[in-house]
Amino acid sequence: MTTETSEQKIPAHELYQQIYKDLKINPRTIQWYATEGYIPRPEKIGAEAFYPPSAQIPARIRVIQTLQKRFDLKLKEIKQITEKQSKSDWEVIYNMLTALEEHFPFTDVDYNGNEYVCEKGSGIAKIISEKLKTVPIDDISLAEAEEEYDKGKETQSSFDGDEIPF
Repeated sequence: MTTETSEQKIPAHELYQQIYKDLKINPRTIQWYATEGYIPRPEKIGAEAFYPPSAQIPARIRVIQTLQKRFDLKLKEIKQITEKQSKSDWEVIYNMLTALEEHFPFTDVDYNGNEYVCEKGSGIAKIISEKLKTVPIDDISLAEAEEEYDKGKETQSSFDGDEIPF
C-alpha cells in the first residue's frame, strides 16, 4: 500500500485555475464550497494548500453545477447530497446524472418550437435527487428509479377515474 506524498498532491491554486478554465467556476466560489463543506478543504502544508487526486474536486464541482442548473436544486438540498455522498465516487455520480439527462430528458420541444417539461424525465430526476440525499450512489440505479416512477404513475392513474377509492 502506498501513501500519498506532497509530490502526488495537486496545489489548490492550480486545481482552482484548471476548474475555472474547464467549467468557468470562479476560484472564490470553489473556496466558498470548501469553507461551507460542499467539497473537502485542501490540506495545508506550510503556506501552501493541496488536494489529493482522490478528493475528486473537479467531479464534485461538476455534480454541484449539474444539480443547481439542470436539477434546479437549492444549495441546502445539494448540501444534503454532498454530505451523504462524501465517500462516494463522484465520477460515478456525475455519470449517472449525465445518463439520466440523456435517457430521460427533463425538457423537450414541441412541433411549434416551444420547450416543455417532460413529466417522466423530471419525475425520475426527483426520485434520483431524493435518493442521493439518503443512500450511497452504489445503491441507486436509473432502472430502479424508472420502475419506482412507473409504479407511482400506475397508482396515480388508478385513482383518476370517477370512482372514489373508499
